[in-house]
Amino acid sequence: MRPQCANPACTDSVLNSSAGGLPCGDRMLWLTTREGGSLTWTQACSRVAYEFPAVCGICGIFPPAAPPLPHPPKPLAALPMFRQELPPPPPLNPRVASAPSAQPCTGWSGLRSPIEVQPMGCGLVWFLHIGKAGGTTVTSYMREQARVHNLPFHELYDNSKGFNITGWNSTIGWRFIEHEVLNSSRPFALVSQHHTSPGYGSYMLEHVITPWRTKLESKGCRLVTTTLLRSQPSQMMSNLFYNKFDRSRFNYFVDYHSNYQSRYLLFGGNDWPDQLKKQAQ
Repeated sequence: MRPQCANPACTDSVLNSSAGGLPCGDRMLWLTTREGGSLTWTQACSRVAYEFPAVCGICGIFPPAAPPLPHPPKPLAALPMFRQELPPPPPLNPRVASAPSAQPCTGWSGLRSPIEVQPMGCGLVWFLHIGKAGGTTVTSYMREQARVHNLPFHELYDNSKGFNITGWNSTIGWRFIEHEVLNSSRPFALVSQHHTSPGYGSYMLEHVITPWRTKLESKGCRLVTTTLLRSQPSQMMSNLFYNKFDRSRFNYFVDYHSNYQSRYLLFGGNDWPDQLKKQAQ
């Protein structure tokens, strides 16, 4: 049976091209079987095109590239020098401080009991990978689970671009995830966000996460966001070693990266307001 891909440019020559040892067409055909997940032809063609873009990419049907980023907000008012101007926290009540539940790792963390957590029938898991906080391990696990369970996975990170976010939403991988979320009746996908994308708090939450969550919930699905934080000074030390900063620039590096995990949560890897960047100068 010949795969029924909607794109007329998906010719027999493309379908017979080898992608990882199997023809593009055979991979699409398998995805439409019960063992392959009973995908529609559109889903199967797009899935294989996403996984093997160099060979089968022309067979995918994707939405047009997302619109450009909105104009950045006006410069923020002068921000306080966090460590110098904020007053120190009040002392803990001795009775509270000595209570067993107040000691590290001995009290309730606020997380739900595993018994209360229900598995997702469909939806999107979005992981924010904050630098030097263990996110590489989580992203690798997500990628492996996506492979094992035949799920779409996309990593918003291109290590060849440093912190440059240009073109983050025009890749075939992103457009495939976007197509799944907006058009599939029962989508299930995994996304890991890292350096080369806009800030989670300053852009993604309003322009991607919130509208996607609304769309998914209208289908009876969920959008789950999560991140991983690392205690200090472990995160800062890991950042120092990774970036190979010597002692001559130690003070500058520490000043520049103060409150780093909070900044990353809001603005991403390095797309910070100028006032924050000038804080250490």
